[in-house]
Amino acid sequence: MAITLSDIRELVEKLQEDAELQRTFARAFLTEQTVRALMQI
Repeated sequence: MAITLSDIRELVEKLQEDAELQRTFARAFLTEQTVRALMQI
């Protein structure tokens, strides 16, 4: 099953509405190195 642009848009909407989902997503996709780099911006 392919992921569509509509699927991505739906995920973005859900992430904007749900802080816990945001944290879960961040833990799954962001490495410690990436977080440190973002904190320096």
